[in-house]
Amino acid sequence: MSAKKTFFTLMIVGTAGLAFYFSGQQSTNSLTKKITVLDNENEEDAFESENARRRAEYEWLITRNPKTGKIPEDIREKEIALLKSLPVKQSSIFNFNGPTINNNYSVSGPSQNGGRTRAIVHDLRFGTTVNNVLNRVIIAGGVSGGLFRSADGGVTWTFVNPPNEIRNISCIVQDPRTGKENTWYAGTGEPIGSSQSYPAGFVYGGGILKSTDNGVTWLKLGSTNVTNYTSFSSEWSFVHKLAIHPITGDLYASAHRRIMRSSDEGASWSEVFSSSVPASSVGGIGDIVIRNDGSRMFIAMSGRNADRSLAGVFTSATGNPGSFTRIAGGIKDGIDSVAGWRAYDNTVQSGDYSGGWGRIVLALSPSNQNILYVMVENALSAANNQSEADLYKCTISGTSYTWNSLGENLVAKRTTSSGTSDKYMELQGGYNMLIAVHPTNPNLVLAGGVNLFKSTDGFATKDNVTFIGGISSDTYDDDEGATHADQHAFSFDPSNQNKVLIGSDGGIGRINDVTVPTVVWDLSNSQYQTIQYYHVGIDPTPGSQNVFGGSQDNATTFKDRSGAIFSSLLPDANDHFILLGGDGGQVGLTKKDGQGVQYLICAAQNGNIYKMKTQNVSLSSFTKIKPNGTGDGEFVTYFHLDPDNTDFLYFATKDSIFRTGNAAGVTSSNWTLMEGVHNAVVGSIFALETTKGPYSSNNHLFIGSSQGKVYRLKDPQFGSPTTTPVDITPNQMQASINRGTFFEGVVVKDIAVNPRNQDTVMVVVSNYDTPSIFWTGNATAPQPTWQVIEGNLTIPSIRSCEIIAKTTGVEYYVGTTIGLFSTNSINGANTVWERETATAGTPASAINNAIVNSIAHRWVDNTMVIGTHGNGMFITQLGSPISIATSISNPIRNNTKFIQKVYPTLTQNNVNYLVGDMYTIKRLNIQVSNMSGAVVYNKETGYDNGQVDLSRLSAGTYILTITSNDRKYQNVQKIIKK
Repeated sequence: MSAKKTFFTLMIVGTAGLAFYFSGQQSTNSLTKKITVLDNENEEDAFESENARRRAEYEWLITRNPKTGKIPEDIREKEIALLKSLPVKQSSIFNFNGPTINNNYSVSGPSQNGGRTRAIVHDLRFGTTVNNVLNRVIIAGGVSGGLFRSADGGVTWTFVNPPNEIRNISCIVQDPRTGKENTWYAGTGEPIGSSQSYPAGFVYGGGILKSTDNGVTWLKLGSTNVTNYTSFSSEWSFVHKLAIHPITGDLYASAHRRIMRSSDEGASWSEVFSSSVPASSVGGIGDIVIRNDGSRMFIAMSGRNADRSLAGVFTSATGNPGSFTRIAGGIKDGIDSVAGWRAYDNTVQSGDYSGGWGRIVLALSPSNQNILYVMVENALSAANNQSEADLYKCTISGTSYTWNSLGENLVAKRTTSSGTSDKYMELQGGYNMLIAVHPTNPNLVLAGGVNLFKSTDGFATKDNVTFIGGISSDTYDDDEGATHADQHAFSFDPSNQNKVLIGSDGGIGRINDVTVPTVVWDLSNSQYQTIQYYHVGIDPTPGSQNVFGGSQDNATTFKDRSGAIFSSLLPDANDHFILLGGDGGQVGLTKKDGQGVQYLICAAQNGNIYKMKTQNVSLSSFTKIKPNGTGDGEFVTYFHLDPDNTDFLYFATKDSIFRTGNAAGVTSSNWTLMEGVHNAVVGSIFALETTKGPYSSNNHLFIGSSQGKVYRLKDPQFGSPTTTPVDITPNQMQASINRGTFFEGVVVKDIAVNPRNQDTVMVVVSNYDTPSIFWTGNATAPQPTWQVIEGNLTIPSIRSCEIIAKTTGVEYYVGTTIGLFSTNSINGANTVWERETATAGTPASAINNAIVNSIAHRWVDNTMVIGTHGNGMFITQLGSPISIATSISNPIRNNTKFIQKVYPTLTQNNVNYLVGDMYTIKRLNIQVSNMSGAVVYNKETGYDNGQVDLSRLSAGTYILTITSNDRKYQNVQKIIKK
C-alpha cells in the first residue's frame, strides 16, 4: 500500500501552478473520504519552505502597523485586556428596533482533521483504573485552537480552553507525583511561527493555565499574568517548556530567556537561570528535561541569544540559582565545548541568521536516563543537501559527559513513483523540531522537522534511518492522510508503548506500532476542531447545510450533507472532504443547473484557481482556470463568485480583475481583463463584493486594496471592461495612510453590502493601530459620506464583516482577532459592538473569542457561516429573512410625482408628507436617521398621505428618507426638531 493514497493529488509544475496526477484507486461503488495533498515529488520540501515564507509575508502585511511596518509587540496583551471589558450580547426588550435575540451557534467541522498542534500528553495513568474508571485521558493544544481533552484515548476530543483566555498553547505538563496527577499546566506563546523569518512571525502568549481536575477545567495562573500592556516586558509572553520535579513537585518554566521555578504549584515564582541582556523571540527559546528520579535536570538555551554566557546546554543537580553548569555550547576548546559544535554567531542578515546555531530541543531516554539526545538548529539548508539540524548523543557517567555527533545521519530515503531520493532534515528556522526516544528502547529515536525520521540505532548510521512521515512517501502507510508536514509534539501511549501520537500542522496523527519497518498511520482528530481558515463559503441553495472553506496548510475542505456533491455521505455529519491541497484561498459554489450540477470554485496559494464539477466526482472534475499570462498572485488567492448570480465570477491577481459571465464554462483562455480596473487600482486587491439580488445595470462591484483604497464599479459584468472604477475611499482611511512613511498602506480586508440596499456598505481594515471599521449609507452617491464605526473595537485586527437584513431590522457583524461581534445601531465613534458567544461547555463555545477570519451569509434564509483561524467553522440561523432583495440602486430622488411635499421641516412634533400619483407603488419605507447615521425611527406603511411623530426625539437635525417598496424612488429631506 502506498503512503497517503489519495482521491486526487496535485503536483506543482514550475511556477505556473498545479497540474494533476492520479494516485491510488477510486472506489467503484461510492466515494469514501480521501485526503488530497499538494504533492511535488521532487521539490515538495522546497515548496513547503517557500510557502512558509510567503504565508508569513501575508500575515505581516494584513496586520502590521502601517506607520512602523511592524506588528505591535504588545498587541495580544492589549487585545485580551480589551476582551474582558467588552459587553456580551444579551437578549433585551429595551432595544428600540426590537428585541435582540442571542444567536444559536453550532459547530460545523471539520470534525476529523485538525490544525497546528504544538503539545500533546497522555495521562501518566493512561490504561489503568482510577476511581473505578478506566483512564483514557489525553490533553492536546493548538497554537490558535486552544486546549482540548480526550477522555477516550483520542477517539474524540472536547474543547476545554478557559473562556476569555489566550489559545496559543505551546507546551503541557502533568504533575507526576502520586496523588497529584490531576494537576496539569499549559504554557502559551509561540516564539517561532510558521513565519519565522519574517518580521514578528511569532504569536504572543499570556502566561500559564492550570487544571486541578485532570484537565476538565482550566484557569490562568494569576502569578503569570502579563500586566504591562504598553511594552513587551514580561517573560510570560512566551512559555517554551514546562517540567515538574518528580520528587519536590517544583514547577519549572522555560519562559522568555530565563528559567523560572515555583515551589507552591504556580502561586509564586523565582528566577533560577536568567539574563538581563535583551533577547529576541528567537533568542529567548529554552527547553527543560528532568530525570525520572529527580537527580538532575538539563536545560538548553538558543544560540541566537544575545547573551553569550546564556547559550548552550546546562545541567544542575538542584535547580537552584547559580547551580547550573554549561556542558555544551561553550567557547571553543573550553571544558564546556563539544567537538563539532558550531561557533556562536548571533548576526542577522536580511532577516535570517547567517551562521551559528539556534533553537535546541532535548530528550532523555526514558529507559536509560544516562542517555541524552540534543537536536540543534543550524543555519544550513536542506535545499543544498545539508541537514538543517545537528544531532548529538550525550552519554552521562556521573558528572562526565561523552558526546557523539550524529547530525550527518539526519537524512532518509524517500520513495515515490518518481524514484528514491535523499531527504535531509528541514526545520524552517527552528519552527518545527521534534526529538523523541522510545519508552523502552534508547536506540529507537524519532527526529522531526518538516518530515519525520526514525532511527533504530540512535542515528549512529544512515543505514538504519527511515522516512516515516510528513510529505508523501511509499516508505510508510497512510490511507487516511493522518501525517502532515511540520512535526511539533509527540506522546507515547503508556498502555502500549509502541503506539505514539504525533502533533503537526495537520493536527494529531497516530502511529500504531512505531517499531515495525513500515509504520501505519491513522487519524486521532475526531472533534479536535482546530483547522485555520482564510475564507469560508455556503451553498447558495436555500436550506442547504453544505459549507466549505480554504484553510492554512490544510487545503480546501467541503462538508456535503446533501450527498449530491460527492454522491456519498461521510459518517460524521461535521466531517469534511479535503480537496485540492496546499494552502486554500477564497471559495464559492454555483447554483444548480438543469441537471442539478454545481461547480465549486476553489483555490491554492499564489493565485491558483480551479473549478470542480460536482456529482460523480473524479479526477476529470477539476479544471485549472487561472487566466493565461498571469503570474503569481497574493499568497491567499482572491476571487468573488456572485452568490445570487453565480454565472458571474471575478478573479483578482495583484491589481487586476478578470471577469467571466460563465463560471461553469470558463477556462484559462476565455476570461475578460477589466482594463479599467488595472489602470486605476493602487495596491493588490484583497476584497471584492457585489450588490445582492438579481443583476441589473445598476449593480456594483466594490473593490478593496492593500494600499487602503476602496473603489466602486457600476455594471461590472456587462459594462465596458475599460470603465474606470470610482475611488470612494473614506476620507478617514485616506488620512490614516497619508503619513509620509514607507509603510503607508493599510489592507482593506473585507467589504459587506446590505442585501436590501446597496447604498449601505461596510468596509474593514485588518491592520493594527489604524481606524478599522467604516460605514456609509450612500455608497452609490458621487461622494459617499463615511463614518468610522469601530467604537469600542479600537484595538483588535478586524478580519471580516457582514450586513444582515431582517424583516425586523439590520444587523452588522465583524470578525476580529478576539471573536465575533455585532451591533444593530450605527452611531459613529459611539457604536457599541457586543460579543457573540455560544453556551459555555458546549462544543460551539470554541467560537467564543476565536480569531474570526471569514463570514459567509446566505440572505434568502439568513444562514451565516463563521470561519475561524484555529477552531474550524460554525453555523447559525439568524431568522427573519427578507422576502425581496433588489439590485435597483441610484433611485430617482425627490420626484414630486412620488412624494409631492414634506412639511414642516422645522417642527416640535410632527412632519407630514403628501404622496403623488404613482399608484403602482404599494408600500413605503419611512426612516429617520440622526446625523451620525443611526436609525431612530423606522416603519413600513401604505402609499398614502401620512405623518411622522418626532415628539419623543431630542432636539437636533435629522434626515427623513421615504423609499418606495421597489426602491426605484426615494425622497430625502433634512428635518430640524426644535
